[in-house]
Amino acid sequence: MNLAAYGHSANYIAAPFNIFLNVSISDQGELGILPPRSKAGDFIELQAEMDLIVGITACSAGACNNYHCTSIDVEIYTDDNPLQSVENGTPADC
Repeated sequence: MNLAAYGHSANYIAAPFNIFLNVSISDQGELGILPPRSKAGDFIELQAEMDLIVGITACSAGACNNYHCTSIDVEIYTDDNPLQSVENGTPADC
């Protein structure tokens, strides 16, 4: 996606919203990535109340995806079209 059309450079990344990532925080404040608690087929449904630019990824780094690179499905619904599009793919580096 060309983010320049939206006023952002290609390497602009806002703070991530990690839905299924299992992160521990030690007493010393150190972060640890643990195997996921989610299972295949788990999902979350979100409703946008304003226009959005969204980037989505299935993390393949170490324990965060239980050492296994997987595909991700995204369904986008609109008021005009109950199912506008379905994206299903495997990350290129898997």
